[in-house]
Amino acid sequence: MLDGAWTRMEGTNLLTLEPDGMNISSSSSAAAAAAAAATSVQLREDEFARLTHDDFVALHSSRHNEQQLPIPFLRIKRSIYCAVVLCLCAFTLKTLVSASNAIMRGEYAKDRHVATDQLLNLTVVNESNLPRVQQRWNSSSSSSSSQNEVSMSIDSKASRHIWIDVISYAEGIAGWKTSLLELLHLAQALNATLVEPCMTSGRLGSCGDEFNVPVSDLFDLAEYMVPSIGKKHPELVSYDKYQAALDNSYLDTGMVKLCLLNDMRLIGNRCSAETTHIRDMGRNDLMHILDKANEDNFILHMEDYWRGSLNKLGKRLGMKFPDSKEFDSKILPFHSRHLQYVDDLLQRGNITSNNFSAIHWRAEKSGMNYTRCARAVNNVKHIMLKRNTSSNNNITEAGEESRHKFVLLSSLNEDSDKMWLGSRRTSDKSSIRKALRYLLHDNGFIKIDDLLEKEDKLRDSGMLAIYDLIIAAKAFDFASCARYGEIGCTEASRSLCEECNHLGKFGRMATLFRQEKSSLECWPTE
Repeated sequence: MLDGAWTRMEGTNLLTLEPDGMNISSSSSAAAAAAAAATSVQLREDEFARLTHDDFVALHSSRHNEQQLPIPFLRIKRSIYCAVVLCLCAFTLKTLVSASNAIMRGEYAKDRHVATDQLLNLTVVNESNLPRVQQRWNSSSSSSSSQNEVSMSIDSKASRHIWIDVISYAEGIAGWKTSLLELLHLAQALNATLVEPCMTSGRLGSCGDEFNVPVSDLFDLAEYMVPSIGKKHPELVSYDKYQAALDNSYLDTGMVKLCLLNDMRLIGNRCSAETTHIRDMGRNDLMHILDKANEDNFILHMEDYWRGSLNKLGKRLGMKFPDSKEFDSKILPFHSRHLQYVDDLLQRGNITSNNFSAIHWRAEKSGMNYTRCARAVNNVKHIMLKRNTSSNNNITEAGEESRHKFVLLSSLNEDSDKMWLGSRRTSDKSSIRKALRYLLHDNGFIKIDDLLEKEDKLRDSGMLAIYDLIIAAKAFDFASCARYGEIGCTEASRSLCEECNHLGKFGRMATLFRQEKSSLECWPTE
């Protein structure tokens, strides 16, 4: 509103703008009246109705004897001012985004895991601040929650992406197969994404460390690498895609670091100092962490994951998960190229699925008599041949042996680079060579790695375990020494198995892949 007031002159259609502080009345002096007239503005009503904002500004300037600028110039001046303000805002926003990206790329590249807490606005929950955070949560949250409530709470934050990054898996292939299935189940329950691990020497761990064979190169996991119906994210992504999602994002990132080690005496060697052991977290604490986190990316970082750890996580999430035995009984399909590769290797030895059997010898037991156990393996072969001939009276044992081949599945190898990690630690090279010579050269056993040619470059020694599992699945008959074996087991056969084998989970896993085919979970003794 301009200073002053508009008044109508009596008997006219003129409107007069009188300046503030001048009340012209009949008692005013002539000098005052003259001053008022000099600073007043008179307009007809039709002219007043057509006045614009800029016209009012011009009138205001003229009333105060200010220099009046042309109206077009005023408009140009205002436009330039607005343009300058917009440019400053755009430049400031671009600078902040660039700085955020630079910080995230630079700090995260120092260490793919430990240095993740150097990210911009990163929140890390660890053992040092967990009690304080727990107290804050407990004051505002109930002591328990159903799985549906947890899922609804997590799903309500649609823009947030939960990543499950397991740095180290504690067990061999039979154990980490179950762990992998557990973690895929966890990813599905949380609408999260598991970062794909890699294998080296039969062990599984983060692809960002020394592990180099992605697990999707071993098993056919394509169904997990695309989002399920109604889900925004896939349950499994490659390590490279995970890194790209973090490196290319200027969004906030949070993290909780957990250690799932079974033996607390080894925690200093197996888990990093920044982790919180799972036993130090109370019921529903992990759910509260996920529920309260506001970051766009939240990483559930875990170390030394053991088969069965899913139930421990479930208690801290307020969620009920299946027992590990349910995941033990499930199989992951092998990648088709490995199935074809094993077929090609068997053909080199004139072996087909109907004319060979396999015996598994897990010779990773310290102080074992390799020669005695090698003779036991050969005796198992003859017992299996005898059982085959008893079902066919037209074939003698000698005739059956000439046409039916036996494949030895064992981590033992004259080349230590082709041995599994556990066998390398306990091996007696001289005794191993004698035992292998007795079986392979003197008694006709075939070993899959002996069929490998020079041009078959072995990507990792753990691949031999994958090939052994495929061969066990294809064999006509199969005998192993499985932990807690039952099929074909007697007191004598269990004793022999314990003497000559490390009783792990590999034998049971091999029989699982055979599905309906007959298998022996102990070496037969008669």
